[in-house]
Amino acid sequence: MKKTLSIPCLFPVLLIFLGFSSVLSAEPESNLREGYRLRVGDVLDLSIYRESDLARVLVIGRGGKVSLELIEQPVHLEGLTRAQATERIREIYLDGYLKNPTVNLTVTQYAQESVGVSGQVNKPGGVPIPDHGKLDLLAAMTNAGWLTALADPKHIELQTAADGKSTIYSVEDIRGGRGSRLLQPGDQVIAHISRFALDVVSVQGEVNLKGNVSIPNDGKLELATVIENAGGPTPLADLSSIKLTRGARDYFYSYAEIRNGKAGKVLLQGGDRVYLKVSPYVGASVSILGAVNKSGPVPLPVDGKLHLMQAISLAGDFSDLANRKKVILSRPGQQPFEYDTKKLAEQGKLIWLLPDDVVTVKERWF
Repeated sequence: MKKTLSIPCLFPVLLIFLGFSSVLSAEPESNLREGYRLRVGDVLDLSIYRESDLARVLVIGRGGKVSLELIEQPVHLEGLTRAQATERIREIYLDGYLKNPTVNLTVTQYAQESVGVSGQVNKPGGVPIPDHGKLDLLAAMTNAGWLTALADPKHIELQTAADGKSTIYSVEDIRGGRGSRLLQPGDQVIAHISRFALDVVSVQGEVNLKGNVSIPNDGKLELATVIENAGGPTPLADLSSIKLTRGARDYFYSYAEIRNGKAGKVLLQGGDRVYLKVSPYVGASVSILGAVNKSGPVPLPVDGKLHLMQAISLAGDFSDLANRKKVILSRPGQQPFEYDTKKLAEQGKLIWLLPDDVVTVKERWF
């Protein structure tokens, strides 16, 4: 705040002659906060023309009062404008102390005022209103570090201290034109939690990260996304049948349908459960016997897909004495089948094996 320059001794006579008021202001009222009234904690600079002994720094204390030189009783200034406070001090000194005093009163430091920002923001607490007196909604949210991951971006509430009214804003509103709304001391900005914030989907079974996956603020969590967030299936998962339980109903999808089809776009709800079971083929095997280089059990892959020629290859392939026209497949509960593997190759036909199948490769006689 700028202070009054020294005044030549002839100037007061000229003021009286012209009929001007003897109350001088060190600062135009328009430069102060609009409609500002003094409050506890404000710091004032008081000077009286040609009365240097009365000059002092005043701090409005509890009760809204200040102490003046020569004046026994504290003077109440809280709630007055600067001009009103100046006139009150002038009247007090005019009453038996000074003749026509010229009082200069300046606000050198405003009491700290703030706006409360609470709820789902990264830095909740009071946001100070700067000395120039202008703090808009956008600046308040920026100072509070904006929203946490649990906040509802469409439900930011402003409660005004003056009238107690409540207004709802979205992030888009605040970052747009509505964010320029000026706030007043005591106003409260509340970032509400999203109604989806506490909703989770349980993912269990053969996934790399078992547990709960939170539904995001917009409420959109797809089945493909929840499995991805759970680290994807383990190598032992049954990818042919992934179960989604909602209430009392079960839905089944293959992993291929989830990754590449409409099943992956299924929107999940709070309380849904996704379960990936262990493949029924884990630990299952077929036996390859006879004229192969490594006879014995051959494990089935997790998806259970193993055909006859793959199994023979995994058993070290045919031996030199193998009769490729006489390969016997024995399956529990069925009659044995005899295959000519040369014809199968010519026809491009695949014979798929099941757990506990036994394949015997006969030896040739010549």
